[in-house]
Amino acid sequence: MKIIFLLMLCLSVQYSLGQDYQINFSAKGASSSIDSIRVENVSQNKRITIGGSDVLRLQKNVTVDVERLNYPDKNLRIYPNPIQEYGKVDFYTPVSGTASIDLFELSGQKLFGVKKEMEVGINSFFLSGLGKGVYFIRIHSLAYNYTGKIIGWAENLSAESISFNDFSNSSTLTSKLKSAKAEVKMQYNTGDRLKYTASSGNYKITIPDVPSKNNTIIFEFVECKDSDGNNYPIVQLGTQIWMAENLKTTTYNDKKGIPLETDDFMWESMTSPGYCWYDNNKGTYGEKYGALYNWYAVETGKLCPAGWHVPSDEEWTILSDFLAANGYAYMGTGVDIAKSMATTWGWDDEDAESGDVGYEPKRNNSSGFSGPPAGLRGGRVSMGLYGSYNIGRRGQWWSSTENNLNAFTRHFIYYHTDLNRFYSGKSVGLSVRCVLTKNN
Repeated sequence: MKIIFLLMLCLSVQYSLGQDYQINFSAKGASSSIDSIRVENVSQNKRITIGGSDVLRLQKNVTVDVERLNYPDKNLRIYPNPIQEYGKVDFYTPVSGTASIDLFELSGQKLFGVKKEMEVGINSFFLSGLGKGVYFIRIHSLAYNYTGKIIGWAENLSAESISFNDFSNSSTLTSKLKSAKAEVKMQYNTGDRLKYTASSGNYKITIPDVPSKNNTIIFEFVECKDSDGNNYPIVQLGTQIWMAENLKTTTYNDKKGIPLETDDFMWESMTSPGYCWYDNNKGTYGEKYGALYNWYAVETGKLCPAGWHVPSDEEWTILSDFLAANGYAYMGTGVDIAKSMATTWGWDDEDAESGDVGYEPKRNNSSGFSGPPAGLRGGRVSMGLYGSYNIGRRGQWWSSTENNLNAFTRHFIYYHTDLNRFYSGKSVGLSVRCVLTKNN
């Protein structure tokens, strides 16, 4: 009895040493509701997805044993239950690895199954499409086994409509689930960098954070939709709101088409607006990397969605100053902020060293800017530098500010640490990011 009491006391002391932060979420702007929130601990390379009404509890110095106290019966948590349209399933995973999730009818017939990579801690997913009846769910791996009973309460649904969804691309969560508020726990160490990405229908916004207290994160959903119908995720960085993807529109915001030029030599000599796809291959590069535009297209002032604009050189400086001043530099201070802005994918790593964009790219993008190595088009025909090149090695974006016969740009390279300020000839094809226009 004394041994048991001592063990419980040790666990209680260990838990009391941790400092919890409670993070609530709300929304405003184009939508006042949140479908789901993806929470990424960039410092620990861990992530979870929670419901739009859930409360996030960040726990410091949480151990497996302490966290396990929240699930002492080793059962699943399923809510709401009965499920009418959507239900949320929580369970504790003591080790990372692949788990099987299977759903059975009361008779024992298997209806559905998926396999997912799970991380240590509390894992959650959403279950939908259950018709009226009693079901059993089983989640198991070599290290654990969970079973639970679910009551389906929806009419006129069949087995073909059943699905498990982790909302990595969340767009189908409905208001039926929003009332099912829960507290979701996540391990947190002082100074860890987090990113919250909230989704509401077609709207998606990311806010980076270094939590130090109880807080309410307010997501301001803003429409960022071009004339081709593309919806863009956005990121809030300081006082600015930026696109979190490269522009890929083929139409100005006045509905007129942007001229497409596919010939390399014609592109080089253009003095009028134009766009292209890297290597003239929209299917391979368009969705991930966006389009490439010459500066004459930027100069029209009609390239970005309504309410947005191509940033000036000064606005790029505001962004870089914010990141440098708020600890997004690789060494904590300084101008080596490129790694915090670059995508976690697509980068060459040849000769890259610690702090470079191409070195351990999984550690990139703590800011949520998500800048890909989209390459460029154009250059100097006489030197053989024309056509498309530097995909995987360079990301470069226009500003709206002229520099004599050129225009200012920002770029980073796979073997560099900084966001570089430079200028390019106006006929060069570069990526474009848009920034939200403030209403004065």
